[in-house]
Amino acid sequence: MKRFVGVVWIRGGVWVVLCLAGLVVAHAQQPANTSATPYDGPLQRLSLADAQRLAFEKNWDLLAAAAGVDAATAQKIVVHEFPNPTLSLASSKINVDNHPNSTSDGNGLWDRSYDTIFAINQLFEIGGKRRSRKASAQAGFEGAKAQLFDARRTLDVAVAKAYIAAAQAEENVRVLLQSAGKLREEAKIAEVRLRA
Repeated sequence: MKRFVGVVWIRGGVWVVLCLAGLVVAHAQQPANTSATPYDGPLQRLSLADAQRLAFEKNWDLLAAAAGVDAATAQKIVVHEFPNPTLSLASSKINVDNHPNSTSDGNGLWDRSYDTIFAINQLFEIGGKRRSRKASAQAGFEGAKAQLFDARRTLDVAVAKAYIAAAQAEENVRVLLQSAGKLREEAKIAEVRLRA
């Protein structure tokens, strides 16, 4: 189970890195018919806080961990309540030799022999069972909270790493575009020299 969760977290972190890197690459790509100057239009920058907020709102693992906390909270509430009493009714025919249930002349409903049982049951927990159930529910709640905090911490680190990788990739794109522009200028100067 831990291995599966680890794989899911790694895949989730990789997914965030790929999304952020895709945004950077998409921003850096330019149409083939335009010059190599950077895009001058309005950019929508994604801050680290915005990226974390989006990841915390949309990440399924984090949402599942939050649902686990909700379920553990519900279990804690349920464990403090007493079980409801149950009411039961059972009725069955009794065949008695001297008083048959029916005759060819007919017997009325009230003249027949029936065995009817009414029962009310209430569960009482003895031997410390209730205390153990409360302790178990509290431990489950603490465990669910710890899983949520760990999921949040892991996602926070993954988003921060992905954001830093995307920022570094964006800076690399900027430097490479600047270098490409300088090389084009040098090529133009070399062409002018060649013609001269």
